[in-house]
Amino acid sequence: MFAPRTHKPATSGDVARLAGVSRATVSFVLNDKQGARISEDTRRRVQLAAEELNYTPNNSARQLRRNGGVEGLLIPAPVLGFGGAMDAAFALIARHSADAGLPTIVHADHDIAGVEGARVWASYRPEAVLVETLRCDAPATEVLRRAGVRALLLMGSHPVPHAPCLVIDQRLYGQRAVESLAAKGHHRLAWLHPADSSIAEFALQRRAGAQEAAARLGLSLNLVSMDADPRSLKDWARGWRDANDRPTAAIAYDDRFAYTAIRALFDTGLSVPRDIAVLGADDYATSSVFLPSVTTIAFNAEDMADLILGTITRMIVGETPPLVSAPPLKVIQRESA
Repeated sequence: MFAPRTHKPATSGDVARLAGVSRATVSFVLNDKQGARISEDTRRRVQLAAEELNYTPNNSARQLRRNGGVEGLLIPAPVLGFGGAMDAAFALIARHSADAGLPTIVHADHDIAGVEGARVWASYRPEAVLVETLRCDAPATEVLRRAGVRALLLMGSHPVPHAPCLVIDQRLYGQRAVESLAAKGHHRLAWLHPADSSIAEFALQRRAGAQEAAARLGLSLNLVSMDADPRSLKDWARGWRDANDRPTAAIAYDDRFAYTAIRALFDTGLSVPRDIAVLGADDYATSSVFLPSVTTIAFNAEDMADLILGTITRMIVGETPPLVSAPPLKVIQRESA
């Protein structure tokens, strides 16, 4: 499990001593400055020494010289995206973290991960890092620890052994959606999931949760893979328009998918929610103003922001948190269901 390093991270002077060169030579090699006459053998010795010591350049020191500021919490921009409620929570974290003495910087590169990513993130000398589990494996965690990061909180669908993790169980979205519709008297349900493979991981987990709840409650759940192409959507919606046994309610993977489904149903003469109820997830900002406004499943963004900041603050002062579970999901009742 992740624990902060108790001694200072390596400096360029440490690299210089191990490689048997000057600090200026280390700077020329690691910053890849042009015009310096440095042999390939010397470059290789410097690079090997930096790797052995797990040295990362101190970007925050450069920032301090430029503008007097050092960032406290670094958040690499998520690859998968956790939905509208999580976006709102990130915004609240950025707004409130300065009050907690931990100003926030978001690193916008979506592609870097593993040891490569950890070295880049560590170069800013943050006190804390909040990053997706899929981008921070055990070797990356060790890079951050040795670089002096005091609090590392991962976030994902499942816990991992190498660092504390905020677990956002995607299956609960599907379970909660089915349970809420069953409570309203719906017995024939449909699950609408994207054909786009880029978001398949979360979609499959949410679908599994919906299937489990439907089986437990004895409900019918029709699985529908939808393409965003307008023609295929019209074909799908027409099939439901003419079917006597069509579902009385549909659960969309998220609110944005719900918008697409509602429009397709409307274009073929079906009314939402009179003919069929539609329920989404993640509470995107536009869900409350869409016509009809979209009933959704989400956690409270303020609760999530407080949970993350509180956990990271406790880790910085030396506490090791247990498994961190996301706030409970709730149904935000609107017009579509």
